[in-house]
Amino acid sequence: MSKRIFKELYESNISFSTVFLNVFKIIEMLKKDDIILNKNYYKTRNNIWDDKKQSKFIESLILRMPISCFYFEENEKGNYIVIDGWQRLNTLHDFINTKELYLNNLNYTNTMEFEGYFFENLPVYIQRRILEQNFTIYTINRGVPQNTKNDIIERIQG
Repeated sequence: MSKRIFKELYESNISFSTVFLNVFKIIEMLKKDDIILNKNYYKTRNNIWDDKKQSKFIESLILRMPISCFYFEENEKGNYIVIDGWQRLNTLHDFINTKELYLNNLNYTNTMEFEGYFFENLPVYIQRRILEQNFTIYTINRGVPQNTKNDIIERIQG
């Protein structure tokens, strides 16, 4: 880390926040553009999820497996721009809001009965299980100097 960025970290108004949001709330925020799936951050990744990987993610939610945290950046309008977690959020959006993604290649005996299902075909208790799953969101708040934001984003994305 350069001396300039190190100095900004300790002398500037740098703030982060942590919130816990469930899938239902996240989907509502995506619909209202309160959360923005910024393709600029996504393009920095070179492993695009195929249908099998997306289904495994949804299967993990059905099985109530822990899911890693998300990183957002708050813009000047108060919207949240996705820094890390783009593919997971895009998968949720596609599975819940469109008929573009259905479950396939499921691995666990207690989920195999849902093979070929779209979200709307799942039993209500499974839909609810997905929608009520909570995620940890770390947000770089407004006012953080751009150089520092860039450094943080680079670290998050490895």
